[in-house]
Amino acid sequence: MEVGLALPQFDYSAPGESPLRWETVVAWATRAEELGFDHVWLADHLFLEVEKHGGPAGRFDGFDPLVALAALARATSRVRLGTLVICSQLRPPAVLAKGLATLDRLAGGRLIVGVGAGWYEPEYVAAGIAFGSPGQRVTQLATTIATLKDMWSGAPDAPSCRPGPMTPEGPPVWIGGRGERVMELAARRAEGFNYGGWKAETRRPLDEFLRACERVGRDPATVVRSVNHAVGDPDALPDELRAFDEQGVAAVVVGLGQVPFSVTTFGALERVASALP
Repeated sequence: MEVGLALPQFDYSAPGESPLRWETVVAWATRAEELGFDHVWLADHLFLEVEKHGGPAGRFDGFDPLVALAALARATSRVRLGTLVICSQLRPPAVLAKGLATLDRLAGGRLIVGVGAGWYEPEYVAAGIAFGSPGQRVTQLATTIATLKDMWSGAPDAPSCRPGPMTPEGPPVWIGGRGERVMELAARRAEGFNYGGWKAETRRPLDEFLRACERVGRDPATVVRSVNHAVGDPDALPDELRAFDEQGVAAVVVGLGQVPFSVTTFGALERVASALP
């Protein structure tokens, strides 16, 4: 099983820091690499509210994930770099494909492209982008994924994407979210599926994903199943990871803080690292 870390990214993310310093993001990414984490992750939001997660009230700014991961590609050498997850409607698909191909080059093929249908309506309003129904947003997500794969593979009718990603097929695409249509899209088109949420029960939705694979004729063993997990007690993590493994989870993205994409102390990170498989 692989274990990744949700990095600090927003102005609520690190104790005593607002605004968040870029040096703090780099420090956590490089320390995670040193401690043996398999990947590090950033979210994709213009801004974010975390009161529903028990965090402070208000809207918080943060670093753009594509630009930040490009910088982290130069600050690290081994750890993989992932987006958790790109909001497909906020970025034109062809422009996104070009940017991700360049990022994958800068990272030496270490990129994991997590992408989703979007859920946070206030940033759509701020960006002047229509916030469609769930069905409309899943359709838009499917279009984005098709464009990414067509451009990376050099499909005849797709816009040019040169220089392309490190491999002809491009970086792996993980679809994040929940719901039957999202799961079926992941089963049809993705290399990985990430079940959204940080403290949710996972066995039922992961079983639902297995059924989605069965409906579309996909061998679930060919899809990386991943979950997000907020670490409460680091000492309990080995048992929690074993439970995930029994459910067929291949990758766990851990969060250290009370709310997503926040951290506590390097001591806590080291305790989590001691539980890595």
